[in-house]
Amino acid sequence: PALLGRVCHALRPGGRLVMVSSSGHRGGDVDFDDPNFEARPYNPWKAYARSKTAEVLFAVEFDRRHAQRGIRACAVHPGRVDTGLFRHLGDGGLDGLVAMVDKGRAKQGLPPSTTGKGSGDNDDRRSWW
Repeated sequence: PALLGRVCHALRPGGRLVMVSSSGHRGGDVDFDDPNFEARPYNPWKAYARSKTAEVLFAVEFDRRHAQRGIRACAVHPGRVDTGLFRHLGDGGLDGLVAMVDKGRAKQGLPPSTTGKGSGDNDDRRSWW
């Protein structure tokens, strides 16, 4: 809240707040009843998906509240960025994330998020849309 207050006052009309997100938001909704996994087992991918969903929702609400001042907000997906996050996953970790995202997409009637191997994003990596 303190940082947000500083950001709000620093932005001038015509300013933008850009949240860098990912397609991980498709893997889960925010659980307002159990945000810290106190009532169920912790799942790192579910936590990641929830955090990305919260980030997108934050941008939507920030935009709604500040658009009248000429300040806009958005959440963007920069494409695949090799941040080193996947080094912590162990064997099959990325496949677990892809499966979770695709499960969420299937619930929405959407196609899988991946094109599979050989998509041009290095032959051994998946492309996320």
